[in-house]
Amino acid sequence: MTAMAAPPGEAAAINPAAPTRLDRSAVSWAAFQGFRDPYLGLIGNYVFMPYFATVLIHDPVAGQEATATIGKVTGLGVAIAAPLLGASIDRIGPRKPLLGLCVAVFVPLVAALWFAAPDGPLSVRTIMAMLAIAGLLFTMIDILFSSMLPTAAAPAARSRASGLALSLGNVVGFALIAAVLWAFALPGTVAAPGIVPAQPLLGLDHATFETSRIVGPIVAIVFALGAIPLFLFTRDAPRPPRDATPAPGQRNPFAGFAGLRGERDVLTYIVVRTVSQDAGMVLLIMGGVFASGIMGWGATQMLAYGLLATIGGVGAGALASYLDQRVGPRRALQIEIAGTLIALIGMIGTNPRQILYLWRWDNTAAPVPLPNMPFATLPDLAFLGIAMTGLVFQIAAWSSSRTLLVALAPAERVGSCFGLAAFAAATTGWLGPLLVGWATATWATQQAGMVPIAVLLVIGLAGLSLVRGGGRPVAR
Repeated sequence: MTAMAAPPGEAAAINPAAPTRLDRSAVSWAAFQGFRDPYLGLIGNYVFMPYFATVLIHDPVAGQEATATIGKVTGLGVAIAAPLLGASIDRIGPRKPLLGLCVAVFVPLVAALWFAAPDGPLSVRTIMAMLAIAGLLFTMIDILFSSMLPTAAAPAARSRASGLALSLGNVVGFALIAAVLWAFALPGTVAAPGIVPAQPLLGLDHATFETSRIVGPIVAIVFALGAIPLFLFTRDAPRPPRDATPAPGQRNPFAGFAGLRGERDVLTYIVVRTVSQDAGMVLLIMGGVFASGIMGWGATQMLAYGLLATIGGVGAGALASYLDQRVGPRRALQIEIAGTLIALIGMIGTNPRQILYLWRWDNTAAPVPLPNMPFATLPDLAFLGIAMTGLVFQIAAWSSSRTLLVALAPAERVGSCFGLAAFAAATTGWLGPLLVGWATATWATQQAGMVPIAVLLVIGLAGLSLVRGGGRPVAR
């Protein structure tokens, strides 16, 4: 059978001598993540989930249990669906048809969160089911999207594309959080004539929590807009030849690991990635709770913390791209995990009365450097600086970990590898929270609860030394 010639765009995507500049395909791919990631901030972290846990559930403890249940259901769904999806897309080839289906279901589902009112038509169980399905779809979309990187960007430009995607996600996330604050959250609660509107825009009502529920339609609209360039301009994976023999993991998705038996470094890396990513995810989730409890920060400080975190994410994307190209994604990931670990150790040793284990501080006797600012004392500023440093390194590690997986995976098995990585992460996602909960309960301190995260980071850092490949790219 005559071999099929790759279209010009696809030929460029697999040509090692291709330039490192980002073409329209790569930029459109990165832009999709920029418009996709606000779901994590507005729905998952700062606005809707806290509203769900404290207002719709009423009891904060029961709300936390309900939130954990959503996470467990989502994780179970990912553990089942991820290997099936990874195997299917490698066998079928093009990602856009299935990606379009997932987006078509995800967007109206998230928009419908507007109806999650205290006395609205949706029950708590229905809302929980919607959030669990949305979380599952978001993961499936991420697998499909990430597996498009080899064809969306030339090999030498993939690190830049991945870093740009991460940076755009934080830029758009910051802009939307700031816009929601200015247009809906702050009006009617603060007096700032000429700066903040007197009442929420669009006639929204604080009393019925419309200012919190509006994030559902906002995220849905932004998500849909971001998908348009991806489907129009990003190169998709080609269809495999009809006479191609399916790899073991493509015939049986749950044999994916067996199908990679000859790929020692890929398997080793997936295991190492699972451990380090689990630690990083728990740190990002628990970081706000830890900061609030240890430093005694209230809503104003935590809101400022969230905005600064999105700014730090922009720098994280640039850092990941720079390190990937200078030292290769494997060494970059080692640097980023080490930076996260050092920052975590610093966070554990800082509190309102102590900075980095050594320097004692008395807020009643010492002068307050910034008395009218959210972070007023020197320990506040020290903890903030340490936490933001760790955040930048950890978010950068996400970008480099994706670039490294693409570098190590066989070209015909990229989708399966991302599916297996998601499957491994889902099946062990309980480990980090379990260890944190056990350590916190055993020693009855928040600092002790963070120690297992440091241990997992050490394991991940050490494990990367066993992975070969993923060095500095030859084409620059």
